[in-house]
Amino acid sequence: MNGQTFQGTILDTIDGKVTMTTHIKSKTKKYMFDHYRVYSIVKANEPEFVFYKKDTAIGNFLTPEEMKFYFLGEKDARANYNPVGIKIAACLFTYGISLADTYQKDTVSNKFIKGFFKSEPGLISLVAPFAITALAGFPAVQISINKVSNKHYLDQQPYVDGFEKIGRSKKVFGALKFSLIGGALGFLSYFIGR
Repeated sequence: MNGQTFQGTILDTIDGKVTMTTHIKSKTKKYMFDHYRVYSIVKANEPEFVFYKKDTAIGNFLTPEEMKFYFLGEKDARANYNPVGIKIAACLFTYGISLADTYQKDTVSNKFIKGFFKSEPGLISLVAPFAITALAGFPAVQISINKVSNKHYLDQQPYVDGFEKIGRSKKVFGALKFSLIGGALGFLSYFIGR
């Protein structure tokens, strides 16, 4: 259960498993999920059948209605949330750190000598992407009304929790990816500008 929706043909729901096939781009793929990993199934012209039940012994702490809102939050975050600001900041920060790391220092006077690319990149250029990635997870995810499928969902705490879970992971992985790109650009600039 991670908020993903699959469209396809249900083959069976016996032996504690849901077996289904999906048809995408003329390819058929077969999936098999344990019942505890499936919230519900909806067959054509039939009502929704919900597998999920609240059971604290197996970690299901939410009611089926709360879990539905949680999944809707995850689904909306996957579809609509894009932390562009953190990506740009991570790229620029690590690029700047990589460039600043090549600014040579005079060992006698301990002052900086004018000019980039006067010394080789150091360890800080390699550590910076991971530091910015660790920091990216701390600020709260800002949920904008235009990023949700229904503004009334924001009144439901499970929806907000589901949105924040996916939003935070998108921020962290986006920061990692773009900080590595910034660091690589810094190294590339060093080798070109030297």
